[in-house]
Amino acid sequence: MIIIKKTIHLALGKDRELCDTAEPYYKYCPATVLENQRFRLYWDNPILTDKTIMANRPDIVLVDKRDRTAYIIDISIPNYHNLELKYQEKMVKYLPLAAEMKRLWNLNIVCIKPLIMSVTGIVPKSLVQHLRDLGIDSYLLHSMQKSVIISTSSIVRSFLNIE
Repeated sequence: MIIIKKTIHLALGKDRELCDTAEPYYKYCPATVLENQRFRLYWDNPILTDKTIMANRPDIVLVDKRDRTAYIIDISIPNYHNLELKYQEKMVKYLPLAAEMKRLWNLNIVCIKPLIMSVTGIVPKSLVQHLRDLGIDSYLLHSMQKSVIISTSSIVRSFLNIE
């Protein structure tokens, strides 16, 4: 799952001119905060709020300072029969954080974008739409599927002690 997070973070950073690294996603080491005049990109960073919010550490947060919008991005790789349940769980989990961010950071919109893909690479329509909303090219989806399937195969291989 960490590879998927790195892939998304790197794509967002490059697209918004927050980083200019040429290294591939599997070697990429994300910074906790990347920032320029227009955007701020957080990686696995707790969001401080006035109220106690249990789910205050999403995988990625992207803030557009000019448009005063933010995207809470959380990534999950469940089994294929749990895709819809995991999606709903992530939406409900981050609603309080979204409301607090909107109030404290004086934002117009805070969108929750759960990026859910099954361990076998099955992709719900919501993932494709969320990637499009974030401005991430669809070619990245194939790379994400490939890395998930390779990771799943590796886990199965290690469990079965296949060399």
